[in-house]
Amino acid sequence: MSEPRTGQSPAGEAPYAYDGAPPSTGTAPREAVMRPVPEEFPTPPPRPAGWNRRMPEPAGAEPLRRRSRRGLILALCMIGILICAIGTGAGFLVLRNLERSGSSAQDDPAASSSPARGELVLGGITVRDAALEQGVASVGDAGRQIVPEGEFAVLTVEIVNDSPQPVSLGASIRLIGEDGTTYEPDPEAGRAHLAESEAYGLADTGEAVRFHAVYDVPVGTVIRGADVDFSRYPGGGSGELPL
Repeated sequence: MSEPRTGQSPAGEAPYAYDGAPPSTGTAPREAVMRPVPEEFPTPPPRPAGWNRRMPEPAGAEPLRRRSRRGLILALCMIGILICAIGTGAGFLVLRNLERSGSSAQDDPAASSSPARGELVLGGITVRDAALEQGVASVGDAGRQIVPEGEFAVLTVEIVNDSPQPVSLGASIRLIGEDGTTYEPDPEAGRAHLAESEAYGLADTGEAVRFHAVYDVPVGTVIRGADVDFSRYPGGGSGELPL
């Protein structure tokens, strides 16, 4: 053990011994004193135990959640099966109605032979596939060109001959204006008109031939239909063909 060292004290004081510890100041340390809380200071609410912890789930919650999920999946499956069944039944009914309508049309001759719009049936002669071209300035080619007084109207039809003798178009079809005026075909303009159809000729029994006829009508004439007359042929007739 080393000898305590002596130090020089301030003026007027005796020297003190120094053994490595700080010199005492001569004042005792203060003790902590609890001050009373003023009466007017509000009392803080009690803090619940475990306030920042997650509340535990009740017993049996996990099995209940699984049962709910299974019930939802089962309900969706049942809805899908029901939709498929309804779609299958509706498709079956539609197909059944189509089959019935098709069979009824085959059993009923009047339903299968009823003429459509733009078709005229006169006994054994049928006029169909009518096409009307108006406002034609001229017909023919450079070597033989014909110009109308007003304007040309070109009518093209198909004649199906189921009568007992051959038929020809000729003057059998006349155009009918909106005011009821009828217009005869121009044979010369019809022969000069260049087309794949025929201007004249015969449709034999059981044959279908496309014919055309050219009419010279006033400019701006509105055509409502065609007057067809095949009454001079056995098994023929007459009527108006809508255009």
